Amino acid sequence: MFTFTIYAQKTVKDTLDYEYIFGMAIKGEITPILNSLDTLQIYKTKDLNFKDKFEARFKYNEDLTTNYFAITDTLLNPLHRIFQKYWRQGLLHPEQDNDSLFKVKLINFFNKAAQNDANNATIVNHDNLDEVYKRYIESKGYYCTDFGKAGKFYDFLVWRTMEPKKFKIELVDHTEEVTVYFMKDFISLGWMEYSRLGERYPGGWATNKALYCVSKGYNQSSEKFKIVYLKHEGQHFYDYKRFPGLESRDLEYRGKLIEMIFCNKELYNRVAYYLKNAKNDPRNAHPHANYRIVTNMSQLLFGSNYETDFNRWKKIPKSRLQEVAKILYVENTKSLFTDYAN
Repeated sequence: MFTFTIYAQKTVKDTLDYEYIFGMAIKGEITPILNSLDTLQIYKTKDLNFKDKFEARFKYNEDLTTNYFAITDTLLNPLHRIFQKYWRQGLLHPEQDNDSLFKVKLINFFNKAAQNDANNATIVNHDNLDEVYKRYIESKGYYCTDFGKAGKFYDFLVWRTMEPKKFKIELVDHTEEVTVYFMKDFISLGWMEYSRLGERYPGGWATNKALYCVSKGYNQSSEKFKIVYLKHEGQHFYDYKRFPGLESRDLEYRGKLIEMIFCNKELYNRVAYYLKNAKNDPRNAHPHANYRIVTNMSQLLFGSNYETDFNRWKKIPKSRLQEVAKILYVENTKSLFTDYAN
């Protein structure tokens, strides 16, 4: 009798492309991820666990993940659940008007909460929803962002503690002094965390009064903190004063140009990130800003509308990338001053 030895093929894909998955998720494109997971043969335990968890969250009629609310405070779980269902519906069915139904559910939730509070006679409607939202969360002992959208969706960013620290930030055309609040003890980091299973999340944001930083996301001595976070958000802080009402997609474009101007160690990593997380969708500020940077820099560096080959980008000296980013920043600043003057 013959004995046969069967060898595993070396070409079998057994590692998930997490950068692809997280990039698609932040663009709000969950269905292509599910379709991709269905085509792969996965053998590594880590990858199998991720696939199972991702499918449990998005593949079936409802979110089957059992631990999503396990670590959160029950005082805000009902409100959190409304956001979670809204995010999931919007991620899986972007063609629908999910915002309108979501706001109705929120208004009903807060009106019911007011009925159960003898000291609260507020009738909640679309005009006072943002005020009621923040007051309700703060009454439970938490901090939160204002009610509003981050990219495609209304967000739910809620935390328990934060500590202030002052920084002086050197920008292209200004030195900004600002307070940064380092936040801890989150119960939610919003839809960008939810869509990526908690593996990635927002690092922070700016308001016209201060900057806010997710403490667990950064080593404060790193370039990621000093430039990708601090200078980027510092630029927003400065632009809020110079160009009030500037669209989020424009703010992000300028903030990301600042990253390109000042980054050294992280510079090529930022280019790779922009390439993988770009989408020409003005409704989603971060992917759209990535798309604009790749487009505009491609035209100046390669004479093409949109260069996707990262190897070509890596051949460009860092000093040239920084120079071109600064040219684009200066041009954009001049155009904004012209627009605001008119």
